[in-house]
Amino acid sequence: MKLRHLVPLAAAVFAIAPVAAFATDGLGAVQAAVAKAQSDYTAAYKSAEADMNKVITDAQVSPAVKATIKGDLQQLKSDRQASRSVLQADRAAVKSAVQAARDAKVPKADIQAAVKPLRDQMKSQRDELKGLREKMRAALQALRK
Repeated sequence: MKLRHLVPLAAAVFAIAPVAAFATDGLGAVQAAVAKAQSDYTAAYKSAEADMNKVITDAQVSPAVKATIKGDLQQLKSDRQASRSVLQADRAAVKSAVQAARDAKVPKADIQAAVKPLRDQMKSQRDELKGLREKMRAALQALRK
């Protein structure tokens, strides 16, 4: 093979290599944003779960102490408000990382595979919190009777 045939081939390889590296970085940014969102969502979930369980326990054990239950409900509300801004920032970070990955021509299947664990985790934890919320409401309704 002559040198004049190898030069364009080498130029093409070196031109494509940075694009492939950038696409990997785009996917890496998505994965990093998803990992941060997962950890923050897990922290918010555990906080809400603990607060709801405390309300349920206090409602069943000491129904006469309404001040304790009100304090527990206030704690649940303040924890929820505190975690909301963090989760909104995480959502925006994931959204912008996904958009940057799309702009970098990262394959759609790779982006979806990177985001799927977050979606699955959020769905399962949301369902668990929904069940706890129903138990909490039932315990509070039992107090009113």
